[in-house]
Amino acid sequence: METSKRTSKRQWNSIPEEQKDLVVEIALEHTELSSRELAHKITDEQGVFISESSVYRILKQRDLIPAPNHFDFVALR
Repeated sequence: METSKRTSKRQWNSIPEEQKDLVVEIALEHTELSSRELAHKITDEQGVFISESSVYRILKQRDLIPAPNHFDFVALR
């Protein structure tokens, strides 16, 4: 049995850099939208399916997701 060599080093399920750039571009144009809303917008308007978790991950990797505000709750007695 022969094994075939891969001609591409890209994983089968990785998101192409062009699509990542598209996500960032649209996110910067529509800062009021959540990652879920951005995913729907991209799918509807660009014809590119991308999940909301992928949108979130891309934006987080590019430091476009602000750090959450942390509150320390003190129990009142």
